[in-house]
Amino acid sequence: MPNAECGSWCVYYTSKGISGACKNCSAYVHDNKPKSELNEVDPFELAKLIAQKRESDRRKAIPQLSDCPRCLRRALFYNIIDDSFTCLSVECHKYRIETGTLEYQSIVIKFKIEPQ
Repeated sequence: MPNAECGSWCVYYTSKGISGACKNCSAYVHDNKPKSELNEVDPFELAKLIAQKRESDRRKAIPQLSDCPRCLRRALFYNIIDDSFTCLSVECHKYRIETGTLEYQSIVIKFKIEPQ
């Protein structure tokens, strides 16, 4: 095994640590942390991120256009940002259905999605 004074003749010469010694030399010291080491996990932050992901997935599962309960036309637009429905039909005059209402729940249940 080569020692700390080995030179370019050593097969490990290109991989020097902070000690200046080649890899596999007795004086070799490195500052690399193992890749498998995990940082601390905050369970509350993790729970918040999981809830946000579930809400995002729920909103993405709702089609952008569906049948309006008022005019019965396929003109009910789902706004993923506001989590609300707006009818685009001229007859409904921008009829809006907010999240949390019974109308909202009845529409979302049709798509077999649990309303939040």
